[in-house]
Amino acid sequence: MKLCKCGYSNDGEAKFCMNCGEKLGVYCPECNKPIDENAKFCSYCGHRMQEDPISTSIGMQGNVVAGDIHNTSTTNIVNNFYGKSITDEVVTCKICGDLILAIHKEKHQCRECKGFFCEKHIDIEAHICYECDAIKDLQAFEVVERQNGKYAILSLKDKNAMRVDIPYMVESIEKGAFEGSSVMEINFSEGLLKIGERAFANCKNLSKMTLPKSLLLIEGEAFLNCLKVSPSCVPAGVDVDETAFNCTKQSLKDFVIEDDVLMGYVGSQSDVFIPDKVCIIDDYAFDDCDFITSISIPQSVTDIGVSAFDSCIKLANIAVSGKNEFYQSVNGVLYSKDAKTLIRYPIGKKDETFTVTDGVESIGDYAFYGCLELT
Repeated sequence: MKLCKCGYSNDGEAKFCMNCGEKLGVYCPECNKPIDENAKFCSYCGHRMQEDPISTSIGMQGNVVAGDIHNTSTTNIVNNFYGKSITDEVVTCKICGDLILAIHKEKHQCRECKGFFCEKHIDIEAHICYECDAIKDLQAFEVVERQNGKYAILSLKDKNAMRVDIPYMVESIEKGAFEGSSVMEINFSEGLLKIGERAFANCKNLSKMTLPKSLLLIEGEAFLNCLKVSPSCVPAGVDVDETAFNCTKQSLKDFVIEDDVLMGYVGSQSDVFIPDKVCIIDDYAFDDCDFITSISIPQSVTDIGVSAFDSCIKLANIAVSGKNEFYQSVNGVLYSKDAKTLIRYPIGKKDETFTVTDGVESIGDYAFYGCLELT
């Protein structure tokens, strides 16, 4: 195969790219730089271009035994590099065994454990491997190690910390771990599975975070009174307790409720949490609520009336309790619980395209009413 600089892989005999028409040479698949077609390594990034084993020798006698790929090893090699026979020092990545040429060795060494790592396993600019970096981040917490080698955060040591990084080896944040802290920004890593009860309760300064796609569960009152956090940040498919994002500043006085029927909303919050006592959301219940950006539907709701959200022109997310037996939310879009009916696409959602989920058999009346962003 010949790789064109446009990224297209062509047949090995091709002289011109079938995608862009460019005359073909040989390009490194790692850094996309032009190289000699007989080269065994890329001179720019050191990527191995040929799968043939590298011939090795030390003087006239002796054997070279390859080191365990999980340990750093140093070997004198003789190879045909751009047609020239050279002797060079080579190390292998401590994690995966990938070859690292001597000219790049210094920037690939971790300043903490002193091991050598390929680009997939080290922050080259910071000179620290990702494993050491994660262990360093763990020191900010009281943790417990699980049998699988992962960690659970029990508490944040410095409650006045403004910015916190959650390392990839953390799989759960336990009850009250950050409760009442001053944290403003949290960087989550993929691998987190659970956010426990009241984990971030009363973190009133918390305003910047992106929850990972690996997340499976958010327990009750996890973000209680986090006034700047919206449920719209929750990835699709997460089981969210209906009290997870409750805010005490939003009272029953914000709602017009008669016999468990929500007739209207008179509050001013942009993130609306429908009270647990509501069973029915009446027709046009949120009429003239053009400031609402997110609505959370509790377990108790069994019926949603016609055009209930049609006036919510900024509405970008409709969240539903995972315990609700009649409705569900997929990426902020309202579906029936069996996912056979798409009920409402939020008017304020900014996506230009949308693909209906597999299994949908019907589209509700006015499901896409007012959705001008969709093209």
